[in-house]
Amino acid sequence: MRTNIEIDDELLEEARAFSVSHTKRGIIEEALTLFVEAKVREKRARTYAERAATIDDRLGNLELHESPSDVLRSLRDRR
Repeated sequence: MRTNIEIDDELLEEARAFSVSHTKRGIIEEALTLFVEAKVREKRARTYAERAATIDDRLGNLELHESPSDVLRSLRDRR
């Protein structure tokens, strides 16, 4: 898609120092790719935190008859 935008020249030069690409188009595409990847990671972390909270809520009323270390110890002794 062809787009005309005004970009801060100093910012573009600073980005060029960190970019593997040295063309304006390459720098912008790299920046957009990194932006999308960061947002995907944020969304994944947020949904993971929500799922973990749901599991904690569901397990909140459960009581263990044995401590987790006792269960692990008994499993180890079975070998």
